[in-house]
Amino acid sequence: MSLRSTFLTRYPTAQDRTAVYSAASGVSNFVLAIVKIIMGAVLWSVWLIIFGGYYVLLFSTRAFLVHRYVLLSRSEVTEGNVNRFLRLGGILYILLGAVFTLCAVTMYFGGYTEKFTKVTAITIATIGFYKIISAIVGFVRVRKMRHGPLIFLKAVSIADGLVAIVLTQYALLSFEKSAQANTSTGLFGMGVGVLITVVGVVITIIMFRRGGAKD
Repeated sequence: MSLRSTFLTRYPTAQDRTAVYSAASGVSNFVLAIVKIIMGAVLWSVWLIIFGGYYVLLFSTRAFLVHRYVLLSRSEVTEGNVNRFLRLGGILYILLGAVFTLCAVTMYFGGYTEKFTKVTAITIATIGFYKIISAIVGFVRVRKMRHGPLIFLKAVSIADGLVAIVLTQYALLSFEKSAQANTSTGLFGMGVGVLITVVGVVITIIMFRRGGAKD
C-alpha cells in the first residue's frame, strides 16, 4: 500500500484531512517561533523573543484544538459536543487576542527599538504575506464544508496571519527607520488584538447561550 493510500485510509473524510493539514501548519509555525527566539537570543532582540513566545502560544492553542477536534470526530458528534468545542475555542481566542493586545500596548509605548536589516525585513514580510494569504484561502475552502469546528480551526490561522501582518508592518517601518514604527504598529496591533478578542467573546457568548437553551 502506498503512502498516499495509507493516508487516505487513515483519514477518509475531507474534514479529517483538513484537520491534519492544519496540524502540519501548526508545526511549521512552531519551527518559525523557535527560529525567532533563537535569533532574538543571538541578536539580543527582546522584540523577536517576545513575539517568538507569542507564536509558541499560537502553536499550543492550535495543537490543543486539533487534539480536541480528533477526540470530537472519534466520538458521537452531537450538537452539544460541537457547542462545547466552539465554546472552548472562543475562550482560547479571547486569550490570544488579550495577550497580543498587551504586546501591542507595550510596543505603542516604545517598548521595542529594533532596527532590522533589509534581508530580515523582507524575510519577515514574505512570511507575513504568505501566512495571511494561505489562511484566507484555507478559510474560504473550509467554509464551504459548513463544518463549525473546522471553520474555527481555520479562524485560528486567520488570527495567525493578522499577527504576522502586524509584525511585517513593524519590520518594514523599522528598516525604513521610521520614527513612527512603534506608535503606528502598536495602534494597528491593538486593533488586531481587540478584534481577535471580540470575536472570541462573541463566539463564547453564542455557544453558552446555545448550551443554556439546550439545558
